[in-house]
This record gives sequence, structure tokens and C-alpha cells, in this order.
Amino acid sequence: MQLDSLDVEILKLVQENGRMMYKDIGKKLGVSIPTVKSRITKLMELGVIKKFTAIVDPDKITGKTRAIFLFKIDPRNLDNIREKLSKIEEVREIYLAAGNFSLVAKLEVKDTKDLSSLTAKQISTIEGILDISCLVITDVVKEEYGGLVEPNMLINFKCVFCHAPISGAPYVEYINGGRYYFSSKECAEAYKQKILAKNQS
Repeated sequence: MQLDSLDVEILKLVQENGRMMYKDIGKKLGVSIPTVKSRITKLMELGVIKKFTAIVDPDKITGKTRAIFLFKIDPRNLDNIREKLSKIEEVREIYLAAGNFSLVAKLEVKDTKDLSSLTAKQISTIEGILDISCLVITDVVKEEYGGLVEPNMLINFKCVFCHAPISGAPYVEYINGGRYYFSSKECAEAYKQKILAKNQS
């Protein structure tokens, strides 16, 4: 599936202002309100638009410290590490990366004392983390949200369970009110069993 020029223009507008009304988008792009609504609905169903939300600027709130953590990990513990880090509220973003550090995370804490405590008591104790480098952010030069989009870009689907790229039409399941994409029905069933087991533990 590809993004066409109208999809791209709509995405650019809603990334600039998520509160822009359908009629204003339609007027700006020369299309009807139902067209705008159907395109946005489609983009949300495909997962291209994750959600509409307010972005709080941490620099406007006094007493906030942000840091980038670079992790060297044992690949055998990747799933456990990802799960444990994801449960820590102060961990705001997690990325898999290629290179010397295979996992990168951005954290937001009250101050450097809290950062040291969090590192010692929660992060460094996670099994499979071999080494940690911490970079405290002192100033933000540029910070953009969303993604760069162009016409004819392919929409990339990855299986929620096995994380493999999906070729062809994805298998879609609605779970707990959310729409999820899988490589196969087997992956969907395995994912549901994983959620069930987690809820029971």
C-alpha cells in the first residue's frame, strides 16, 4: 500500500496542527469534508496516524532532566529488557539500533539525583544489560515530532508478535479496543495467549 499526494498533504497539515478541523483541511487542499474524514480514518486504521495528542514541552516545566541511555545487551534477553524498560514510566522512548549499542532509550526525570537512583535501582538490575552509557541533555537544538512523508511511499507493516515485515495483506485483529497487524493467524493467536498469560500473572 502506498501514500498518495493527498494522504501526504493531509499528514503534513495534521502534524503541524492536530486540532485543525476537517473543513479547514478540505478548504486548504480543495477537497470535500467527507474526503478528508475518510482519508484520516483510513490512515488511523492503517496505523500511519497513531493518535492525536498534546505534546508537552519538558523545557517549559522547571526541574526536569532528560537523558539518553545507550545499552549494550545480551540479545538472548532482548524481549525481557524491552518489557522491563517499557514498564518504567520515566522511560519515554525506546529504540533498537545497529552498532555498538543495540538499544537506545530517552528518559525524563525530576533531577539528576532521581536519574542516578533510577539507574541504580531499576535499570542496571535488569538481566541481560551488559553496559550502559548515559548522556544528560543540557539543551535542545532541534526537536521535530512525527515523520517525513512523500507521495508513493510504501506503508510498512510489521507483525506485532514476531516483528517480521509483513509482505502482502496483513492479518488484522481487534484486541482490547485496538487494531493490530500480524503476519498470520498463528501469530495473532500467540499474541493473544501472551496477553492472557500476562494478565493472569
